[in-house]
Amino acid sequence: MVSVDGGANRDEAAISLDGGRRSWVRFEHPWNATAGPAALRSRAADDRGLTPPKTAAWNAKGHQMNAIFEVPVTVGEG
Repeated sequence: MVSVDGGANRDEAAISLDGGRRSWVRFEHPWNATAGPAALRSRAADDRGLTPPKTAAWNAKGHQMNAIFEVPVTVGEG
């Protein structure tokens, strides 16, 4: 799933490269961006349907940080 508005709405993303079991995948999602700030998020599911939590429990070394990561971006006028 992909969100371009900080998680308010989500859409399916298409896997464009699958490296096999226990590997990363590349995905694509078309986005008609408008000028201004946006918050991008992705949330995957494994073959059992398990998804990462919205937030992760804090620990000093950052182990098991599998929460949804938000990337803020600013889209310029074009």
